Amino acid sequence: MIQVKEISNEVAVECSLNNWLKENKNTEIIDIKYSADLYSSNVLIIYKVEDK
Repeated sequence: MIQVKEISNEVAVECSLNNWLKENKNTEIIDIKYSADLYSSNVLIIYKVEDK
């Protein structure tokens, strides 16, 4: 199954992303999408989890 984690509108999106990746180091990452503008930044982490 594919899941998506969104991190947005945070001052330190990169720190939050790095922390999530450290906490989920055994997770199979499919893609990471990053976007930013003058007012905010957003990250989508697309990852795979095993069906239970």
